[in-house]
Amino acid sequence: MMLATKLFTAVEGRANVQSVARLACQLLDSSASPDESLRWQRHPLGFFGLVWGVGERSVLRIHYWNRCFCWEQHGLGVHDHTFGFTAAVVHGCVVNELFALADHGGSHVVFSTEYFDGGSRLAPAEGRFGLVSLSTTAYEAGAYYTMEAGVLHRTRLQSDAAITVLATRYLSSTRDGARVIGSSGTATADFHREALGDQSVEELMAQLRRKLEAAASGGIDAS
Repeated sequence: MMLATKLFTAVEGRANVQSVARLACQLLDSSASPDESLRWQRHPLGFFGLVWGVGERSVLRIHYWNRCFCWEQHGLGVHDHTFGFTAAVVHGCVVNELFALADHGGSHVVFSTEYFDGGSRLAPAEGRFGLVSLSTTAYEAGAYYTMEAGVLHRTRLQSDAAITVLATRYLSSTRDGARVIGSSGTATADFHREALGDQSVEELMAQLRRKLEAAASGGIDAS
């Protein structure tokens, strides 16, 4: 827990990204036998995620994106969060696009996220909305970015792989789950976050560890 808190503080303070990568390597090494403070999941947005609770409303997250991953729920990438965060890009490049809903009728539906043990499902709200793109920004390794709670956005992978480390803080909110935006008629199904298919947690952790180690040394891992 001490290392997770130290890494959380480093990201919030926008420390040098090589230092962030070194701390992340140490944290993974210390989590070789995961305890209750560490959780892993495949995420419907397409990444493999590690999560550590570091306080009542504070959570540390490491997101590993790779074009080889095949579990993204397509057509449902625009979303928001019930937490705000600061993110360090320690490997690769990601692109964030910000959106706003238009009040007038459109072709998009707002879903609320409901969670169950080991997974999540989307429940559609009434009404149809327009979706307006506000801005698009690319963030390469070494960069930081922030996101406030409730801001609609879509994050996509620009490089072959990427790693982001997020310091997230939950805020008081009347909403229980995140919003997800999809086109009218988009198919949804229960998403089981613990099913990885052909890849094991150990394999993904090893890939992640190699890329973090390269980032910590200022190099590039091409594997």
